[in-house]
Parts: sequence; structure tokens; C-alpha cells
Amino acid sequence: AVSEYELSGRVDVRPLVLKTVLTYLELEGSLRQGTPFYAGYIAQVPDGDVMAGQAQPTSGLNVSGGLSLNGAGLGLQLPTDPRWVDLAGLSLEEILTDHAYCEQKAATTCITLIQRYSDKEKLIKELSPIVTEEWGHFRQVLAELHKRNLQLGKQRKDVYVNKLLEFQKKGGSPDDRFLDHLLTMALIEARSCERFKRLSEGLDDRYMRNFYRRFMESEAGHYTLFINLAEHYIDKKIVRKRWAEWLKYEKELMKEMEIRGDRIH
Repeated sequence: AVSEYELSGRVDVRPLVLKTVLTYLELEGSLRQGTPFYAGYIAQVPDGDVMAGQAQPTSGLNVSGGLSLNGAGLGLQLPTDPRWVDLAGLSLEEILTDHAYCEQKAATTCITLIQRYSDKEKLIKELSPIVTEEWGHFRQVLAELHKRNLQLGKQRKDVYVNKLLEFQKKGGSPDDRFLDHLLTMALIEARSCERFKRLSEGLDDRYMRNFYRRFMESEAGHYTLFINLAEHYIDKKIVRKRWAEWLKYEKELMKEMEIRGDRIH
């Protein structure tokens, strides 16, 4: 095994690019979570390629950093109900509208974080390009709507995000609230990436499968960015404990959520 830090030292790539590549390999099923909280990736192998109980590395790869999409993916404890993709395919205009607003809200939320925590240099440096990327995604989805002669429509209430906001700590220290802001974004990005993967695999329209595959690939490294920012400013043990609580809460939330094909979340 090798840490992400060691791997980035061997190859001349930015850490965020490396994390995106690792996440993409996991989404493809080549890697799985080897240790808790994305601390270690282990190569996945087909059934039968196991000797003496030890998985053999794929293409010599055994890297630190991780998750698993066969079950719930991206650290999520409950995968999306397969019926959601079928419903989404029947509500393409509504899905594209909701997707566009999700991208718009992601961009404006990053701007809000930069404004609120303007004393945190690393956060500003890391989130500034995300603002540009997310707004570019909004424009891409908007262009797709226009190409299909569809209307953007009105923004809908996002029950999923509002339920996540309810779980944020309202009291406590400024660090507690700062941590929850970052972990909320991490969770939204993780679930969005998982949903994009479902769309890229399950839609009947080949063009739209490719359309959402590109979004999945682009979004793959975002959720780890927010977790890494949290760990930069706050003790890792505190971050990991709270992240585990968030994952447990989101699992129960997903069980309660109505399956609707007109929403990304």
C-alpha cells in the first residue's frame, strides 16, 4: 500500500487530480475501500482471483485512499433504489431542470463559504476553481435543455438538502458549525456523483448516458475535497467521528425519502 501523499510525490499531478482518478477507478469497480474514511484503496479482483485469502493487485495497483460502489459507493451506506433511474428516464425535462439548479446552488454555496471564511486561505484557493467548474456545469445543463427545446422551469424545494441542513449543529463552537458546513457539501457531492453514475448506466438514451458519465467523472473528486479541507483545519479524529454520524443520518434519510424521478436527490 502507498499513501496518496507518496503517490502524488511519484507522479507530477495535483492532489485533487489524483483523488479524482482514484475515485473514478473505484466507480469503475477497480478499487475498493481498504481502510476506514478513505484512508486506503485496495485493488478489486474478479471472483476466483484470490490466493490464500489475499486479493491480488490489479495491474500491480495497491494504493492508499478509498470507498466502494458495489454496495453504497463513495462511502454512502445505502445505494440509490434502482427504480429511480427508470423514473428519471421518464422525466427528463424535470431531471435536467433540477440538475441545473443543483449545479447553480453548488457554485453559490462555494461562494458563500469563501465569503464566510475569508480568513482561511487554503479553503479560498481550493474552492475558487470549483465555483467556476460548477457554474460551467450549470451552463452545460442549460444548453442541453435549450437544445431539446425544453424550459428551465422553476426551482423546486430540495427536501434532501433541507433535511441535511436540519442535521447541522446550530449551537456549539464556530469549528463545529464550520465542520458541518463542509461535511454537508461532501455528502451532497457524494450522493450526486452516485446518482450521475446510475444515470450513466441506466438511461435508455445513449447520448444521455454519456452526458451523465462526463458529469460523474468531473464530480468524482469533489466530495473528498471538502473532507480534506475539514481535516486541514480540524483534528482528524473529530472530523472522522462526525462524518460517521453524517453517513448514518443520511442512510436513514434515504430510507424515508420518496422515490421521485423528477429530482437528482
